[in-house]
Amino acid sequence: MRRAARPRPRIGVNGSVILFGQTGSGKTYTMEHLLPCARERVQTACEQLLASGWECEVTLTCVETYNGRVYDLLASEDVRAKPKAFGHAGSTGSLRVRLDSAANSTAVFVDNAERKTIFPGDAEVFNNLIARATRRRAVGETLMNAKSSRSHAIYTLHIECAHNEKRLRRRGKLDLVDLAGSERPERSGVNGTRLKETAKVNNSLSELRNVIRKLAAKGKPTYRNSMLTKLLRPALSAGGKTLLIVNVSPTEESREETRGSLLFAQMSKEVELGKAKKNVGHA
Repeated sequence: MRRAARPRPRIGVNGSVILFGQTGSGKTYTMEHLLPCARERVQTACEQLLASGWECEVTLTCVETYNGRVYDLLASEDVRAKPKAFGHAGSTGSLRVRLDSAANSTAVFVDNAERKTIFPGDAEVFNNLIARATRRRAVGETLMNAKSSRSHAIYTLHIECAHNEKRLRRRGKLDLVDLAGSERPERSGVNGTRLKETAKVNNSLSELRNVIRKLAAKGKPTYRNSMLTKLLRPALSAGGKTLLIVNVSPTEESREETRGSLLFAQMSKEVELGKAKKNVGHA
């Protein structure tokens, strides 16, 4: 019997996993189980490359976009950094969201976001960092969810590999995106600050739908109308691979939200981003 060939590591390709669905449908629960699986797969790929003479480093960033602003979930406990959005001076803080002109016109990153090394490293280091990010994420209680996510969270694994003998470098990243859930205020019973959060979340998800709709129609979308779509631009552009996971609620009361989520999933299936490209260069 022939032994099955080991899959070749795909380090150097940008990938994204996006969780979409109404509030209370289980997105954050899904992400809690997805994150350690992603770390394990990336570590396995790096270990295979190490056996072939490569050197690899993987770092983690965790940010959230809350009420249209970006916050670093791994920043020091006594400072919650605030952004400078796309070339404009922001409020106090040192974060800046910008295009990476050194890579290509679609590469976006949060400048000065805290990066933590997770490879070489063990699972406990990674789990502790994710626990810190989870504690600092904006959540709130509504009638639909005791711990409703009030922000969109983006966990990114940045992979850098080099082969000194061949003088080659590979660079890739994996974005794991836990979107806040859409909600109807009359169901969630929100008011005041919670109502403002809901409006911001629903508006950003509406802009995401607009981008997906334009891409499905082979048009040119506008990303600048929302901080969320600015940050997701690499995931929604040619050259990478994106997986959309849609969570739905089984309750009869949520049938309208479930229908909307499934229609979004159907529209997303029409999007073609093209063949993924490896980010390979010479040292």
